[in-house]
Amino acid sequence: MISHLVNTKLQSMSDTRSDLEQDVVSRLTPFLCSTLASILVSRCIDLGQTITKDIFNWYQLSLDSDRMSSMLKFASMLYCRGHYERAAEVLSYCEGLLEKLEVCQCCGHYERAGQEPSTEFENKLITTSNTEMLKKYIMICITFTREEINCFPQHLAFEMLRGIEGEDKLGTAKWKYNVVTDCIPFLYYLQHLNSRELHQPRIAQIALHNLHEYTMDTMETEHGHIDTAFNMLGHCYELQTRQDLAWMCYNNSMEIYDRCNASIWHAARLLYQFLQR
Repeated sequence: MISHLVNTKLQSMSDTRSDLEQDVVSRLTPFLCSTLASILVSRCIDLGQTITKDIFNWYQLSLDSDRMSSMLKFASMLYCRGHYERAAEVLSYCEGLLEKLEVCQCCGHYERAGQEPSTEFENKLITTSNTEMLKKYIMICITFTREEINCFPQHLAFEMLRGIEGEDKLGTAKWKYNVVTDCIPFLYYLQHLNSRELHQPRIAQIALHNLHEYTMDTMETEHGHIDTAFNMLGHCYELQTRQDLAWMCYNNSMEIYDRCNASIWHAARLLYQFLQR
């Protein structure tokens, strides 16, 4: 019912708007499809219902947006549903995109700096269409809403608690009440979690190393959602019972953004666990 209403509305918007508005709708529609798919999956899980083929079709439609964020959102759902082999295939595909293409992470969220594009990426902007750039060479940060809570690793649910009620009087940072992460660290994070489930310690360790290197390199420029990247790295170390390293990650996260940061909750958890010994 929900998917039918959304599909009808999108079709109506596309048919009745100007060329410019239709172009905007066509760019936004895939992101809406991805979110809708995750919401429907999450709802099916809550109700104990089977995930239908129509829902997977919504994920398929989302691939017309930037390929990386859509694929990672799909992989996250597969991981949370326990489809680890399929998730590994999708994650491997995503990693291949990083190796083959000159991609750039983009973040337009309030109070967050974007990544400086490389010279090669800037050259592509001149010779490549907007549509192709969006699909192949741009990685927009991934957003999960509360309605998608069953489709992302539950450690990330703490990210929804970082917003302080009444702090954002202008309403410019409502994204802080969602889970928002950059594509590259989320790829490594999912790889680590998924490989552990598949009992592949070597792949899990490589993913952990890649996530560590990413956070160290990005810490200097502080672009995107580096605080969330450190929080994901901290969780990985917690899974390895390296609470000392996890504490360092949460501390680094807090040093970069000392307000509206979920790391305070993770640090409190570790402190409580220590005091209970």
